[in-house]
Order: sequence, then C-alpha cells, then structure tokens
Amino acid sequence: MADQELPSIDIVLDEARRRLDFQFEQLDGLNNKSGILLGVAGVIFTLLVTNLLDKSHTADNLVLAKTALVPIFVSLVMSFVPMYIITWDRPPNLDRLRDYYIVQDTEHSKLNVIDECLRAVDKNQKLLDKLFRLIKYSYILLLIGLALLAIWIGTIIW
Repeated sequence: MADQELPSIDIVLDEARRRLDFQFEQLDGLNNKSGILLGVAGVIFTLLVTNLLDKSHTADNLVLAKTALVPIFVSLVMSFVPMYIITWDRPPNLDRLRDYYIVQDTEHSKLNVIDECLRAVDKNQKLLDKLFRLIKYSYILLLIGLALLAIWIGTIIW
C-alpha cells in the first residue's frame, strides 16, 4: 500500500491510542474511587461490628444497626471487584508486532494495530461500563447503610 492510499492512517492510529489512554485514565479513576469506597465502608463496617459486640445495647436498639450491616457489607465486597480486573485489554500485541508485522509494509502494520486498538476499545468500554455501575451501586448501598445507621443513632439519642 502506498502512503497516498491511506493519507489519514496516522491520525486514526493516534486517535485510537488516545482513546485507549483515556480508558486507562478512566480505569485509574474508578480504581481510586473503589479504593476510597473500600476504605470508608471498611471503617464503618468495623466500627459498627465493634459497637454491636458491646453488650450494653438493648435488643430493640440493635435491629436497625444489624440491618445496616447488610448493605454496608455488600458495598464493601463490591468495592473489591474493580481492583482485581485481569481481563483489561492493552494492545497491540508486541510479540505479534515483532514476529509478523515487522516484515510487512508500514501501512499494513498500522492498519492491524488500529484494528487491535479498536477491538480493545470496544472490549474495555464494556468493562468500564460494568465497573462504573458496580461502583455506583456500591455507593448507593453504602448510603443506605449510613441512612439506617443515622436512624439508629437518632433512636438512641431521642
């Protein structure tokens, strides 16, 4: 393939790489949010369990506190998931580039790298969408647990 047949190939390749870089930034952001959520939910869960182990409470007061444990615990478990993603796609495959594409013409190699990047962008976007929903639901569960705790604390104070 001659250079004039694909005059915009470098632009497309650069844009595909930028999109992948942006996805990696999004993943880092989601991992940071997940880590914060893990820390907050973990501290609240630990404090709540420690408080529930204190025998000075009456059984009537503990219903809301025990109920709050469930969404906080589920939120805690859900916040672990984004940190252990192993299916993230990071193209191009460098072994294939070295073994096969090194002897191909430049345009052919660039087209294949673009194809790999586009495939990875699609796959990674689906994963990012799932992670975003998971973290969103985890935050919602944590807020539900905190609301139940606030009601419980309110019943103790009043």
